[in-house]
Amino acid sequence: MNLPRFFAELRRRNVYKVGVAYAVVGWLLVQQVFWKPMNTYLRVLALSNEQGFNQSESFSSSARDPRF
Repeated sequence: MNLPRFFAELRRRNVYKVGVAYAVVGWLLVQQVFWKPMNTYLRVLALSNEQGFNQSESFSSSARDPRF
């Protein structure tokens, strides 16, 4: 596999942008959970963000894939 071509393809499919957006939102959620009293809503929101990150990365990388 040609690594420069692979990373160029990731950039073309906006995988980096999606990853950065989820990292920022995840960091904000973690900060919210630790600075305020723990409640179930924020825990569920943080876990759903973690699960959504994996799904969004796979969807954004395969959104324009001609093989599918």
